[in-house]
Amino acid sequence: MGEVSFTVVERKSAVSPARLFKGMWFDNHNFYTLAMPHYIKSFELLKGDLHSIGCVKQFNFAQGTPHKYFKSENLDFDVEKCYVKYKVFEGDVLGDNIDYIVYEAKIEPTGQFKMVGQFYPKGDVELTTDDEVNCNLRGLVKALDAAEKYLLDHPELYA
Repeated sequence: MGEVSFTVVERKSAVSPARLFKGMWFDNHNFYTLAMPHYIKSFELLKGDLHSIGCVKQFNFAQGTPHKYFKSENLDFDVEKCYVKYKVFEGDVLGDNIDYIVYEAKIEPTGQFKMVGQFYPKGDVELTTDDEVNCNLRGLVKALDAAEKYLLDHPELYA
């Protein structure tokens, strides 16, 4: 089988595009430990510059969460256009059947936010939303919800 694509989220955000992008991707190494300390414990830069293509980061989950860590690589990054494309290629978030995931996110000037995930299975496994895909989708929506809430509660952040 081949990759499967899912729309992770498609909605209008109450947070300005620039602020949401800065929190979720530009400064995510700091932001998520503030907005979700019960979920994201720490961050490590493993390769490259934080915002460069090819940059590799590791996010470590807090104790008591269902996962330990994941590693991601920036594939494309455009602050001006509020656009990011990155690959999650290692970590227990991938489960037993997913080889890697490519996420692509864009926040339009109107605040319309869309994120799509392309899930690449290991071997001949057929992925459906009933597999590990569902867990990844729910986790990302929770992260977006937490990011928006934190930014609405802290209007001075990234203003």
